[in-house]
Parts: sequence; structure tokens; C-alpha cells
Amino acid sequence: MLRAVAAAGSQAAASRTLNVAPSAISRTIAELEAELGFALFRRERGRLAPTQPGRAFAVEVERVFREIDGLADVAASLRLQGGDRIRAMFPPSLATRFLPACIVRFARGHPDTLLDVDYGSAPACVRALSEGRVDVGVLTLPIDLAGHDSVPLLDIETVCVIPKANRLAAKSAIEARDLHGEPLVLINRPYDLRARLDDLFRRAGAVPKLRVETSSGAAALGCARAGIGIAVVSRLTALQAEGDGDTAIRPFRPTLWQKFVAVLGPAARGPAIDGFVKALKATAAAHRRLAGRAR
Repeated sequence: MLRAVAAAGSQAAASRTLNVAPSAISRTIAELEAELGFALFRRERGRLAPTQPGRAFAVEVERVFREIDGLADVAASLRLQGGDRIRAMFPPSLATRFLPACIVRFARGHPDTLLDVDYGSAPACVRALSEGRVDVGVLTLPIDLAGHDSVPLLDIETVCVIPKANRLAAKSAIEARDLHGEPLVLINRPYDLRARLDDLFRRAGAVPKLRVETSSGAAALGCARAGIGIAVVSRLTALQAEGDGDTAIRPFRPTLWQKFVAVLGPAARGPAIDGFVKALKATAAAHRRLAGRAR
């Protein structure tokens, strides 16, 4: 009833939409306001206008209805596809190449399984796994998830993507001390890679000129290609700039490894999950070979 009144702007119009007496709507809204402890509407020239808290509450009501509608869509898809559904979460750095290749492999053996894929930071993925909202999460070590099985996938080294105009593009490898005073594009601080980079800079006495912080390796790569600064990213991300003519990709020394693992939720069992893990491992093996050839 709240939703109908908010959309129609009056109890009379809402009553026609719902085929319910206006008095019933008025009584129900009043009961809801008493339960919530604040007014949802105020009268303005014969119409009902939502109050500020009423507007905020109505937004949440709409969100709930959208999620309920989404459940019906998911149920319909599962009926058509035989009932299998895998909810997975990936870091954004694996979105461009790794994930599509994994889905292609998985779909060959499980064409009727619905994949519900989301992207997020490591903390977001850990929360989703611990709350049972995700069946499989791909994370970088270290992680703190007791009672969850994990499968090793990839060890990927960190590299520097350098705008061609930068003097460091002439070097065969980049050390932390080389980056003193250089414009940098770095992964932001909640990530383990950033903590390890900051530690190396401190030990080398290097103070880079930080230009951009981002949670996205792809965004960092784009900034380097635009000449904004040197991006320090995984080689897997850097492969997207291979041979573009705008940047040079150089190893970072000492080598910093990002270790990716697939973490399974406690209830993640069955042939579809096994098939998805198998596809993850096969895709990881292919990307290891690709990264090895790029060194």
C-alpha cells in the first residue's frame, strides 16, 4: 500500500490500483507510521507528498520489491536450466580475460547451469562467503576464512606499466628505489599488494609522487596508457597493454607475487561446483603459460 500511494500520490488513486477501499489504505498507512515512529506522508493541495524519512523508506521498499521480482526471474531460469546455479565473486582484475575464458570452459560441460557473477574487493568477497551469499570466491592470499576449503589457482608477479615517454621505460627491470619522485598509479591501501609496496618503498628510502589510487587494476592500466603515471599491477592485468605502443612493461624487483585461490562456501558441493572449480584450474593453467611467455 505504501508503494502504491507513493507512486500514485493519493489514497484514492492507490485504492483504484489495488482495488482496496481508501479507508483501508488510510488505516494501514497510519498503522505503519505508528509502528515506524515517523510520518510517511504529508498533505499538499489534496495530494500526499512523502516526507524526507518517508521518501528514504520508500526507496528501500522499492529495493526489496526489485529483489523479490529478481527471485522470480532466478526461479524461472532454474526451471528452464535444470536447477543448477553457481554464485561466484571475482576480483575486478580477472574480469577482462580470465573470467570469460573460464565461463567458456565451464559451459562446455554444464550448458544449463546459471552463473551469477559479481565483482568485489577481497574484504567484500570474504563477507559474502562468510554470510553464505557466494558459493565460490576468487581471492588473493592472505585471507582469514576458517572452515572454508580453498584451491590454489595462480601465482602472478607484479610489474610496472610505464608510459613510453618516461625515462624508466629504457630500463630492463624496475626497483623500488627507481620510483623515487616518479608519478605513480597504485592499488589503494586496503589491498595487501599496496601494503607490501609501501613497505618496499620505505626500506628503499623511495618517496614516489602518488597521482592516482584505485581498487581496479584495469583503471590503473588505463591511467598508465594515458601517460598519467607508472602503474604497478599484476602481469595478468598488464597483458591487456602488451604491444599497444603506448607503454613498456617491465618486471618489478624484488618480485612481488599475488597468489590467487578459489575459496568454496561450506554448502558449495555437487557436480556443477566441481565442474566450475575444474574450469577455474584449467583457465589458471592457461594464463600461467600466457604470463610466462610475456616475461
